[in-house]
Amino acid sequence: MLLVLALSAVGCGRSYEHLAAARAELARRVVGSVSFAVIDDPGMPAYVQGARLAAARINAAGGVLGGRLLEVRVYPGGNDFAPVRPTVERIAADPRIVAVLGHRDSRVAVPASAIYQAAGVLFMPSVATASALTRHGFDMVLRMNPDAAALAAQSASVAAVLGYRRMAVLHARDDDSRDLAFLFEDAARKEGIDIVFRGAFVADRRGDRNLFGELSGIPYDALYLSAATAAGARVLGQLRALGLRQPTIGSDRLNAAGFERFAAEAGERTLVPTAFDPDAPGVGTRRFVEAFVSAYGRVPDAAAAQGGDAVGLLAALIERTASTDPRLLSAAARFGRPWAGLTGIYAFDASGNLFGKRYRFQVLRSGRWWPLPGIDAPYRWSTLAALRDERALDAAVDAVAGNATAAAVLGSRSDRDEAPRPPGQPRPADAPGTADTRDVRSVPPPTGLDLAALSDPDLSPRRRDLIWLAQAKEILDFKRLGVVAPDSEQGLAAVGLARDLAARLGFEVATCNLPPAPARPTAAAAQTDKDRATALPNAPAPPPPTQPDPILAAAPQGPLERAALVCYGRLAIEVDAMLTVTDGSLEPRWLRQLNRTLLTYGVPAFALSPTPDADYGLTLAASGADLDDPRIAGRFGGLLRGVRVGELNRKLANLPELGLDLEALAVLDRRPDPRVLTAVSRVLEPDEPQPTWPPRLPTKTIGSDR
Repeated sequence: MLLVLALSAVGCGRSYEHLAAARAELARRVVGSVSFAVIDDPGMPAYVQGARLAAARINAAGGVLGGRLLEVRVYPGGNDFAPVRPTVERIAADPRIVAVLGHRDSRVAVPASAIYQAAGVLFMPSVATASALTRHGFDMVLRMNPDAAALAAQSASVAAVLGYRRMAVLHARDDDSRDLAFLFEDAARKEGIDIVFRGAFVADRRGDRNLFGELSGIPYDALYLSAATAAGARVLGQLRALGLRQPTIGSDRLNAAGFERFAAEAGERTLVPTAFDPDAPGVGTRRFVEAFVSAYGRVPDAAAAQGGDAVGLLAALIERTASTDPRLLSAAARFGRPWAGLTGIYAFDASGNLFGKRYRFQVLRSGRWWPLPGIDAPYRWSTLAALRDERALDAAVDAVAGNATAAAVLGSRSDRDEAPRPPGQPRPADAPGTADTRDVRSVPPPTGLDLAALSDPDLSPRRRDLIWLAQAKEILDFKRLGVVAPDSEQGLAAVGLARDLAARLGFEVATCNLPPAPARPTAAAAQTDKDRATALPNAPAPPPPTQPDPILAAAPQGPLERAALVCYGRLAIEVDAMLTVTDGSLEPRWLRQLNRTLLTYGVPAFALSPTPDADYGLTLAASGADLDDPRIAGRFGGLLRGVRVGELNRKLANLPELGLDLEALAVLDRRPDPRVLTAVSRVLEPDEPQPTWPPRLPTKTIGSDR
C-alpha cells in the first residue's frame, strides 16, 4: 500500500524533472548559504532542536566549504500523508533546498520519498523504518535508522538472551505497529520463542477490557508491545490494573520523550531499543549533551541526537564532495567511507540501507532509563556469522561454477578418453574434467568467529582471545602482524597467541622485545626476536636521515620508552597491523602517540581486552561486558527467566565489544563492507586532537606487498 501511494504521489500531472535540473545548476553556481529542510514532526520537538544546535556549532566553526553557512528551514510535519503533501510539494518546488531531514512516520516518509526523488532532493528520514522506504530503486533516500526487520530481529534476540520462551504480542491498529509486530513474531520463532497470544487495539480507545481479559488467563514470560508513546503507556496502565506485571519489550516508538511520565509506575521493567545514550563515554557525546543542556535546559533524548546526526552527516557529505549537488551527496554516502555520529556508525549500501548503527536496549526503573550493556552482543555476532556463511556459500557457488566452466572446456577430450557409458549414467566423481556437483551448503565456513565456543561459559581466556584475534584478522585483513612484547606475562601470552593463530591461518608474525626494567640497555631491548617466524626477506631500508621519521621524531621519556620507539620504528616498515599489549608497561599516552603514528605507515593498531575508557590510539579494540558489576547487575532484577545474572555474564562476557576508529580507517584508505560494521559496538574517539605528522614515508604503501 505504501509503495502504491509513493508511486502515485508523482503521477498527478506535476513534473519535477526541471526542478531536479535547476537544483543541480544552483549547486554549481550559488556560493551563499546552504539551505535544507528540517521537519518538525509531532512528538519529536527535540529533533529540530538537535538539528539547530548542530548547525549552530558547524556555523560557529566556519560553516562548510570555506565559509558557507548552514541555513535550517523548519517545516511542519504530521502522521498522515494527505495533510502533509502540500508541505512536501512546497519543499520539492524550492530549488535552493538540497536536503530534507525528517518525516518520522513511514506513512508519510514512503510516499514523500517519491516526490523528493523526482525533484532531486536528498531525503534523510529521521526514524522511519518501513522496508518499502528503500525497496523501490530510489537513489536519493538515505535510511537514518536500521529497518523494521533489523529492529524486530534485534528485539527477538534480546528476548531470547533474557530467557523468554513464551511471549504475548500486542500492537496498535496502524501500519507501522502491525508490520513491526508481525516481523517480531517471525524473528522470535527463529529464536525458539513461542508466541502464545496476539492481539490488536485501537490506539486512541480505552475500552480494551475483553482483549486484555483474554491475555490475563494465559501464562507468558514477557510482552512485546508495538505502539506509539501515549498509546503504549495507556495499554501498560490497563494491563497493570489487571495484575499483569510481566516485563515488556517495546518498539522504538515507546522511546519517545514523555513515556516515563505517561506510563509512571506501569512502565517499570519496560525495555526499549534506543540509538542514543546520553551517559555513554565519548568526547562527542559529552560535548553535545553539555551544549544541549546549556541551550534547552534538559538532557537530550534520542530524537535530539538523531537531529544532530542528520545535520552532521549532511555537512560531512558536503565537505567530502566539495559540492551541494544532492546527487553527488547521495553517491558519496552510498559509495564512500562510513561516518561516525552520536547514535552510531552510518554506513550505507547502494540502495541507501543503513548498516553499522545498532540499537542499544535500556530499561525503565524508578522513573528513569538505565542501559543494559552486552545483551545486544549475540545479535551483532550472529548477524556477522550469517554474513560469513553467506560469503562462504557464494565462494563455493563460484568454485562450482568455475569447475563447470573447466569441465565444458575439457569435456570433449575427456569424453574421447573414457569408455562408452550407458545413457544417463553419471561420470565417475574422479574423472578428468568433471564439475564438482556437491551441495555447496555442505562447504564449511572459513576459520574465524566461533559463536558456539564464545557462548560456552567455561571457555578459557586463551581460547577466547584466539577467537577474538581471528576476528580482528578478518576485519583488518592483515598478512604480517607485529607485536611489541613487554617482558611480562601478558607480553609473552600475546606473542604465543599471535604465533598460534598464524600457524593456523597462514599469516606472519614479527616480534620485538621490551626490557623488564628501565635499567636494561635499550639497544638490547630493541633487538628483534631472532627466532620469530616472520623474518621478512628483502625488508626495505630505514628512511634516509634527511627525511623525518614520525616515530623516531617523538621525544623518548626513558629507557623503556626509547626501546618502544625503536621497536615501533623497525616493525612499522615490516608489518601491516600491530597487536598492542596494554599491560601497563607503557603509559596510555605513550601508546596513544606510537599507535597513531603507525597510521603514517599505513599500519592499524588493535588490542584485545583493553580498558575501554583509556585512549590507546587504536584502530580496533575488543573488550568484554561485565554484568557482575553491582551497578549493572541490579538493572536485570525481575527481567530474567530461568537464568541468573552471573550465568548471563559468563555467557556474554566472551562476546567481544568491538570499538573502531573510523577516522583511522579513512587515513588508511580502507572502506569495510557496511554489513561487517554491524558487529561494531562503539566508535573509538581520540581524547585529544590527532597530531599532524609528516607525509607518509615512501617505504610503505597501503595494500602493496612492498
